[in-house]
Amino acid sequence: MVSSQFLCRDILSKVSEHLEPGSVPHFDEFPAIVAERQLRQYTLAVSARVCSSFTAPALDVLWRDMFDFNNLLCLFPTYSSAECGFVGAIAEKEWQRFQAYASRIRSINGNFGKNPGSPSQEPVWMVLLQRSHGSPLFPRLEFLTINGSLGGLMSLLAPTVHNLNVYLPLPSANARAANLLTDTLRPHLSHVKTLVINEYAPNASGPRRGISIPKSIDICALTHLEYLDVVYPVIVRRPMLQAFMTFPNLRFLCLTFEFCENERASLAATNFAPGFFELRSLDLTASYNDLALFLEVTNPPQFETLVLARELERGDDPELGDLPQVYAKIPPLLRCLNLRFYVPPGDSDAPDDRYTDPLLTPLRVIPPSLHALHNLREVLVRFQNISCPLENDDLAALYTAWPALERFEYNSVLYYDDDPSRLPTLRTLFAFARAHPRLSRLSLPGISPDGIPDSIDALNAGLLRDWPGHELRLFRLKTYLMGTRLVSLARAVDRAFPALDLGPVRASKIESDGHPTDLLSLSLLAFQMSRKFGTTV
Repeated sequence: MVSSQFLCRDILSKVSEHLEPGSVPHFDEFPAIVAERQLRQYTLAVSARVCSSFTAPALDVLWRDMFDFNNLLCLFPTYSSAECGFVGAIAEKEWQRFQAYASRIRSINGNFGKNPGSPSQEPVWMVLLQRSHGSPLFPRLEFLTINGSLGGLMSLLAPTVHNLNVYLPLPSANARAANLLTDTLRPHLSHVKTLVINEYAPNASGPRRGISIPKSIDICALTHLEYLDVVYPVIVRRPMLQAFMTFPNLRFLCLTFEFCENERASLAATNFAPGFFELRSLDLTASYNDLALFLEVTNPPQFETLVLARELERGDDPELGDLPQVYAKIPPLLRCLNLRFYVPPGDSDAPDDRYTDPLLTPLRVIPPSLHALHNLREVLVRFQNISCPLENDDLAALYTAWPALERFEYNSVLYYDDDPSRLPTLRTLFAFARAHPRLSRLSLPGISPDGIPDSIDALNAGLLRDWPGHELRLFRLKTYLMGTRLVSLARAVDRAFPALDLGPVRASKIESDGHPTDLLSLSLLAFQMSRKFGTTV
């Protein structure tokens, strides 16, 4: 018989807390972490059904994070997901069951249906508001994500919410709706420490959509924020810049911006008082001139992560000649550098719709001046809808860069007619890993199909001769070119990186189209298991 001491609620709560699944992992998370989260969810669900003593502690943790509001609505038999609305009254017993779960929720995405935030969904919120007598649906809610819905804000906002991700329509798009939403939201902003705010004009396009339209929330007045992500583009004037620099607790700032044209010269000539003392992460999207000016005039003393993004338009001058002046402003003790390049998707019917620019090359994106940032632990380069493949000589040039590197990801598009002989060879890939013994994540657009040994003897006598071993845990190739021998590649990668995290066997499958990424994963799993059980593949 289980002792009463073990069944103590405090002990069971601690056990359940230990099994907390946490938030949804990022798409690039280690497979073992994803599998562990699924296992914890399953264990909590089983624990909740063991006996009544386990039920409450397990459900408290299992229902803490709710990422799909549709799952909650489906608790009501009278809710129709097809109609996206209630087709009957909510019975008292059903409401009590809903409240039993709602009282446990700390984090929720309040969007539901095909068109989150649309006026057609307001009746759903009105039904829930009426049933709750105007009280918050989730009395312990701390993290809220929601599109602009008056009923949703009225139902979900509470003094306990300190992390808010919200979309608001611009006043010019619908003045009455925007005013109602901001009047509802504004009293709660004093409780919020983390704010992601998005105000976009509908049907706008281009990287500077809605930039000159007045916004409904004065973000400069929110001096108590610790995390601020302004999704919509803004014109940064001197008062806004000075206000942000004086936020005493701001640790993360994300801006898509441009400086006011008639203030650039005076900003460059001004000696600003020091600020951004607590800032650790900075994410900026702007022209290279404005990026360099922002870093120069603000000079954050302690930030560790820098994201520099450039939104390009097809046919425009990418202004890549201004890139070195941005790099010159990067502090030498930076730990993580993330470079992003983006162009809008082109015509899907065009036979060859790739975006290329003769000046946009890996050597220009990662010049030798960046190699001197010896404290870098992570270097991430991403091209979206842009072709800028990393070539063999480009990767070889990075052997001596960043000796403490732990993560290197270079993501670009490869096309069927790209020259495979110019891509990094397996020999160069292994040499790069050897030069960076602390590397745990490596992602490349692809490798050359040439130079992959067919036999273990050739591998041991050639590429892996005097191999020191390596603890790489995550290895990804975005594209596998025609002629790549996947089994031979998997054998070589498994021998070089025996600690790769591939996740459980059940997590790897062959899709209906036989995607080669899955085939490589299966081969790697086979080699890992053969080592584990002493068999031969």
